[in-house]
Amino acid sequence: MADLGLEQRSVRVVEFPDYPSTVRGRMRWLARVAGLIVRGKVWRLRRLQATARLAVLIRAWQMQSHGPYDVVHAHFGRIAEELACMRACGWLDAPVLVASLHGYDVTRAKRDFDYRFLPGWTDVVLVTTQFMRDKAMALGCKGSQLQTFTLGVDTDRFQPAGGISEDAVPTILTVSRLVKQKGLSYGLQALRRLHDAGIDCCYQVIGDGPDREALLSEAQELGVAGAVSWEGAQPVGRVRESMQRATVFLFPTIRTPAGDEEAQGVVLLESQASGVPVIATRCGGVPEVVAPTMWLVEERDVDGLVRSLGEVLCMSAEQRRLRGLDARTWVERNFAMSTQWRVLEGLYLDVLQGDRSCA
Repeated sequence: MADLGLEQRSVRVVEFPDYPSTVRGRMRWLARVAGLIVRGKVWRLRRLQATARLAVLIRAWQMQSHGPYDVVHAHFGRIAEELACMRACGWLDAPVLVASLHGYDVTRAKRDFDYRFLPGWTDVVLVTTQFMRDKAMALGCKGSQLQTFTLGVDTDRFQPAGGISEDAVPTILTVSRLVKQKGLSYGLQALRRLHDAGIDCCYQVIGDGPDREALLSEAQELGVAGAVSWEGAQPVGRVRESMQRATVFLFPTIRTPAGDEEAQGVVLLESQASGVPVIATRCGGVPEVVAPTMWLVEERDVDGLVRSLGEVLCMSAEQRRLRGLDARTWVERNFAMSTQWRVLEGLYLDVLQGDRSCA
């Protein structure tokens, strides 16, 4: 096994069955769960809430139906916590457990949930940025357990299009959920200020969320409703086309009072791969995925957003094109998905061959 690369090994994709709905199916599930309990360290389940205990039992039954596995890779902390608990109980039939933490599963931890098993029963914990690494260590993960693995972007799918004509109305684009964390209110305020300064531009927003109506009302109050198009959620093809047509990509994310903040921002990599100049805020892991030639301002700094947007919008189309190509080259060198897949493959093989121990 140590001599084989992952490309030479079989890869199975399985869908876990739903919790059985028939009496017969539930009886079989209960029988299997009873077997797990007899064989496992069931006392460890007492450390979890009742709903989490049930989730672990169901997941254990599901995974026992498809194992054994070489590597189990759990995306998002709550699922990783369930699998780590299974491992502590002796129910995970896999020599390696890898967890990926992506954002809310770290920024909301301790407030909404605790990690009781993940720090001690996971071989590798992947985080997207140094910002996330620091957060994960504060939750109890060990430095030797953590590895930074930034999510990549498909640079074949996200590519620059032709340049924008000089007489086109400049378009500011934001792609995000419509929630306070994304800071769209500050984007609307900056748009008002740009119009007051005589800079003609429009604002295209792709995405949906619970703050939609509040943002529509704010746009009306600011007098910019006619310059804002609210596109709602769109398929990736439409997002890609919008990025190719945009003059500048705006990402004014903020840290909320509840502690939510951006872990990475894959959409920033997608826009830069599309050759679009980016303006973003220094929040969470955002500065780690924005090219040095792009614009960063402090969060909630409307003046800074206006200055940066004004600079980009007043450039010639050729100047913007060249600046965007610089960003694309930086993304290709550091975050291309093809490269990141090879990094992940090497990580799997290293941990399979390495010396692993759990608490």
